[in-house]
Amino acid sequence: MAVTQLDVAQAKMAEKPDDEVSRLAYYGALADTELWVLLDKEPEDGQITPKLVPTGEGNFVMAFDSEERLADFARAPVPHLALPGRALIGFIAGQGVGLGVNVGVAPSETLLSSDTLAWLAPQLAQQPEELSPDRPVDFCPPSDLPEDLRNRLTARLAIGAGIARYAYLAGTVDATGQSGTLLAVVGALPGAETALAKAIAECVQFFSEQDREFKLAFLAENDPMIRHLEPVAHKIVFPEPKPVEHKMPQAPGSDPDKPPILH
Repeated sequence: MAVTQLDVAQAKMAEKPDDEVSRLAYYGALADTELWVLLDKEPEDGQITPKLVPTGEGNFVMAFDSEERLADFARAPVPHLALPGRALIGFIAGQGVGLGVNVGVAPSETLLSSDTLAWLAPQLAQQPEELSPDRPVDFCPPSDLPEDLRNRLTARLAIGAGIARYAYLAGTVDATGQSGTLLAVVGALPGAETALAKAIAECVQFFSEQDREFKLAFLAENDPMIRHLEPVAHKIVFPEPKPVEHKMPQAPGSDPDKPPILH
């Protein structure tokens, strides 16, 4: 079976069990992964009831990062449903149950306790704080940012073709000397800010754990802040939307490969 994103993230966490960055990266991968959840019965009227599996550490909902792995665990046809990891965690957190991931079917098997889920659910719901009017006093290159964070942001923003012009990722220093990170989105379409903020939040939701504030700003294309960001920031250009091809319909019988049907 192919190695999955969760397999890689869990292996890195296992290599450095005391490394907070690896642990948070695993939680980020879990939130982004589609999980196949073992159910007690088929969904009814939009309501789902996950099956609870008792263990020595309490009751756990069982989820897997592929349908094949769920089948390997169950050994028989069972009710199940696919949900994004962040949605599943938000659904079961606070109910006194844990979450078992790939238990018994992959090296990435993990048990997350109910206490862990209670901490994790609000983290997944957070959004980056928008920059206040008292803007940073200085900008610098984001040289100490993890490369995988830059890559995730670039990939996520690339999905929004035409929704904004570009974005700047920069280090900041405020009047008190506190370091932080800013993502400034330039030229966003009216009404697109909420969708962009959500997409960015899904990339950086654990970044604030690393002793730095992460802030978001939406700038007009003539904002004076841009001339300070341009020389030092990492620039992410939004792709242009692909033009829509409008083809004139052909007259019946004009295509020699598709002659008209005569009745």
